[in-house]
Amino acid sequence: MNRKMAETLRLLQVEDSESDAALVVRLLRKAGYDVHSKRVDGPGDMRAALDTEAWDVIIADHRMGQFDAPGALKILHETGRDIPFIVASGSIGEELAVTMMKSGAHDYVLKNNLARLAPAVDREIREARTRRERIEAEKKLRDSEERLALAVQATQLGTFDYLPQTGNMIWSDLTRRHFGLSPGAPISFDIALCAVHPEDRESAARKVLELLRPGSDGHWAAEFRTIGREDRAARWISSWGRAFFDAQGRPVRFVGVTLDVTERRSLEEQFRRTQQRLRHVVASSPAVLFTMGITGNEIHGVSWISDNVKEVLGYPPEVTIGAAWWMDGTHPDDLAMVRARAAADLLGRGYMECEFRFRHADGTYRWTRCEIRRIHDETGLRSEGVGAWSDITGRKVAEEEQARLREQLQQAQKLESVGRLAGGIAHDFNNLLTVINGYSSMLLKQAPPGDGIHEGLAEIQLAGERAAALSRQLLMLSRKSVVQTRNVNLNDIVAEVEKMLERVIGEDIRVECLLDPALGYVLADPGRWNQVLMNLAVNARDAMPRGGTLRIETANLDPAGSDQRRQVQLKVSDTGVGMTQEVLSHLFEPFFTTKKPGEGTGLGLATVYGIVQQCGGSIQVHSEPGNGATFTIRLPGIDAPGAQEAQGDTRSIARGTETILVVEDQEQLRTLAVRVLRKYGYRVLEAAGPAEALACSAGCHDDIHLVLTDIVMPEMSGIDLAGQLLQMRPDLKIAFMSGYSEKVNAESHRLEVADAYLAKPFSPEALAATVRAVLDRPR
Repeated sequence: MNRKMAETLRLLQVEDSESDAALVVRLLRKAGYDVHSKRVDGPGDMRAALDTEAWDVIIADHRMGQFDAPGALKILHETGRDIPFIVASGSIGEELAVTMMKSGAHDYVLKNNLARLAPAVDREIREARTRRERIEAEKKLRDSEERLALAVQATQLGTFDYLPQTGNMIWSDLTRRHFGLSPGAPISFDIALCAVHPEDRESAARKVLELLRPGSDGHWAAEFRTIGREDRAARWISSWGRAFFDAQGRPVRFVGVTLDVTERRSLEEQFRRTQQRLRHVVASSPAVLFTMGITGNEIHGVSWISDNVKEVLGYPPEVTIGAAWWMDGTHPDDLAMVRARAAADLLGRGYMECEFRFRHADGTYRWTRCEIRRIHDETGLRSEGVGAWSDITGRKVAEEEQARLREQLQQAQKLESVGRLAGGIAHDFNNLLTVINGYSSMLLKQAPPGDGIHEGLAEIQLAGERAAALSRQLLMLSRKSVVQTRNVNLNDIVAEVEKMLERVIGEDIRVECLLDPALGYVLADPGRWNQVLMNLAVNARDAMPRGGTLRIETANLDPAGSDQRRQVQLKVSDTGVGMTQEVLSHLFEPFFTTKKPGEGTGLGLATVYGIVQQCGGSIQVHSEPGNGATFTIRLPGIDAPGAQEAQGDTRSIARGTETILVVEDQEQLRTLAVRVLRKYGYRVLEAAGPAEALACSAGCHDDIHLVLTDIVMPEMSGIDLAGQLLQMRPDLKIAFMSGYSEKVNAESHRLEVADAYLAKPFSPEALAATVRAVLDRPR
């Protein structure tokens, strides 16, 4: 059998003669082809045939009725397929044949000489196969080159190729970049060498010469710095390659790659510096770092320790290795505890923290804090403990002092907590007292003296006044009442209180006042310091039931250093029964008293303590049983006295006709204030809150002469309300009223917008007098 019988020839014939087409098929089969043929005679059929099947060869008649070989060849070219195209014709001239060949036909045969057809088909199929194989090989080569280029690009590797015999160099753009050259820039061995850092240039040149010397193993690996020829940028470059030699041992080629490792070298340098810093930190650290070997449930002792163990514990590092040093150095009384903690915590939970005594190299025991954390190796088994020892002997010594300070802090916290409770109670209590005392005062004036109702109202008023005094004490105790401070000379306070002492302490107690005539001034609330002196005097009276001496002294205290402020001292002492240390430890606690039930509230000295603390001062007490007591108060002094404010006189209160806006969210108190002011002839507008007050001011077309407002209200503070009202009415006068507020004291600097401040609880007369005084005061 002919070798071609195994091949199937897919033949597309462009022919309008069925007999001619059949003749071609018979000839090709006779030549040994297994022919699969299809005949078409028009452009549409040809396009359909090309779209549906793959053909090995096309044989086209040169001329047909409506179609011809040039048309068929054009359709083939439109598809872009490489199929051998042979023209078969009954008669074709040489000029026409050349034209067809130039148009892309592969061969032509005459129908009267079809013996040439089979060899022509055979030749064209072989050549087409060769063309396809070449195209496929070229495509594979391009794909391989593209993949190589992508791989090199992905790894950021530059490539170079150097031919020592000619001096020619081929560099990739990335290698050029590594040497600071732009793409396409000329390159030579000398140019490359000049781009190497001056400190690395000689070494790099020597390595290249050794590489290209006969007998070299040809392997190249080096790291060096470059200074870009064009961009002047410094880089670290790592390079690998291979040199090739001819039969005589002469170098013929040097190829390799380059990689920019600047970032890696920078990280390595940072790591080196970090390691160096870590060594310095460990060397200067007060903590001794160490590791301990662990196998299973057994601790082997120290396996590594930092050098500063010599400074901290006095031992050279080499003597600490092993379990013996650790166990022998632990205090015998602490050893069982340390072992138990190590077994339960370090081996159990993986973390141990304890404090114990450890023997220093000088023989003394130091308190040591030890923290150890267990770590694991790659297999997950316990491998060692990493920890630190710190000498905490100083801390232990300080703990006794801290315990004493803690007791003092607890005392202060008790005072603070009781003060907060007292302040909270007094807040609402003041509003109620203002209403109770106000109405009782008004009704008392209406009831005739001697009448039973008059006596009842007098008792209600007296009880209200006592409740108000108690409320003031609670607020002073809590240090949250509104403070009205001014520049005060304590000599004036002592002089004022001295006039009242005779009837307060009795004739059997002698009062001595030793006052410094050059006494400096302090910033204080005069009314509060009257109360301080009265409370101390009453306390001294109770300590001298058989009489004695009460001494009040004032003095200036010069500062010990130039950076300290001058102080003013007030000292109150008595010759009474004195106090025990137990009593002294509770002296300033609220409600603590040594008196019998009903004889005292226990708020007197607690109030004194609160007032002194609020003024930034200090108070100390010295007393022993049988030797009396001395209270020493020291306050920060100020440089110059301030103007004294005149006290209002409520005995004769003028009436008025001005318009007053009363703003108070507590309805009963607001109703009382409105009623009192209307009684004195004023035209009164009332508002239950800031929003209502602003609306009232905006809607009132007449003058509003004064606003009387509470300071603490839900919507906004009275201080903020006053600011907005003053923008609407710049000539408006402001009077604040309040009895308690942390916010008031925190914003005391903003109270300056007010023309007066009225403390709750207040009497109707005090309200009317304050309003009249503000209205009469020139703006």
